[in-house]
Amino acid sequence: MNTRRWIITIVACLAVFTALATYKVLQIQAAIEFGSSFPEPSETVSAETAVPIKYQPMVTVIGEVKTPQQLLLHNELPGKITAVNFNSGSLVKKNQLILELDISDEIAKLKAATANEVLAQQIFTRTSKLHKKGTVSQEVHDQAKAQLAVAKAEVQTLETTINKKRIKAPFTGITNIHEFEIGQYLPANSLITNIVGLNDYIWIDFNLSQTYGELEIGTVIHISQNLKFKDAPGNLTGTVIAKDSVLSANSRNLRYRAKVILNELTLKQNTIVKVIVPINKVEDLITIPSSAIQHDQFGQHIYVLEKDQQDNFRSYQRVIKSSVKQGDYSIIVSGLSTGEIVATEGAFKLRDGLLIYIKKENKNEAIIEDGVNYE
Repeated sequence: MNTRRWIITIVACLAVFTALATYKVLQIQAAIEFGSSFPEPSETVSAETAVPIKYQPMVTVIGEVKTPQQLLLHNELPGKITAVNFNSGSLVKKNQLILELDISDEIAKLKAATANEVLAQQIFTRTSKLHKKGTVSQEVHDQAKAQLAVAKAEVQTLETTINKKRIKAPFTGITNIHEFEIGQYLPANSLITNIVGLNDYIWIDFNLSQTYGELEIGTVIHISQNLKFKDAPGNLTGTVIAKDSVLSANSRNLRYRAKVILNELTLKQNTIVKVIVPINKVEDLITIPSSAIQHDQFGQHIYVLEKDQQDNFRSYQRVIKSSVKQGDYSIIVSGLSTGEIVATEGAFKLRDGLLIYIKKENKNEAIIEDGVNYE
């Protein structure tokens, strides 16, 4: 009797357990089917293709503008000003009389010296004729010749003094501001004006550290007047035409001079400019948008987008090494190949193997910044 009860109890328990297990299995299957009805997790990002570039490393240094023709004009002799023939900041032409000192005393002495020269010439002429006839001695003839030479020298001395007091422009150029007035006494070696010649080119002098090596004559450099922004592009180009023969003992820099042909821009003497100088050979590298690069405690990485067997894009993390940043783009030294697609905007949301939808795939176009050609 007890055995029958136990059998009934066991069968009932098994029935209940089977019913519960069946219910749970059906519930799990329903949950799985419900879950599979949802799409696979994915992210939508922007992407661009890695493109090759011809990259040349550059360094930026400070340069100084030098004009090929520039002269601080001084007077050699003192005197009172009798004529001022140029205005402040005006154009003067070559051999134009710009300032004249009092030469009245020299003019009077020149008249007397000229008369003495004429008399000495007449005496020498008569003496020469008589010397040929033998009526005067050689000594008298030599004295007459010497007196003529002295008279001529005195005339030349006075003419030189007059010319030194009549100051002329040595070449065509622009003068600076002056405050000279007629009647003003001018001591010797006073600064008359600073004349800057008119040329279609200028010189740029700059120094380069020995750590960068020597530049060759003919090297092309870029010039920018924008000193505020480091990445401001050069708006003038120049060519290295000369360099010092030795390094500076203080800075260990080598001084260079570049010739720059002027366009519509004008650069004044002593202007400070930014000089962008090539310091190495052209390299074949890769560029991608800087927004694609992520940073963590292990360094730099990007997410490369590759297609799976279903032709869908998936993201995979890649460690890379970048060189420099040029505008919105970065130069990649290693870790990436030409033609690979990288995630840009939204890359921070990605992980390995994640399904990716590309919102916008934009081909890089040629960009030139600071002498670097992205093409």
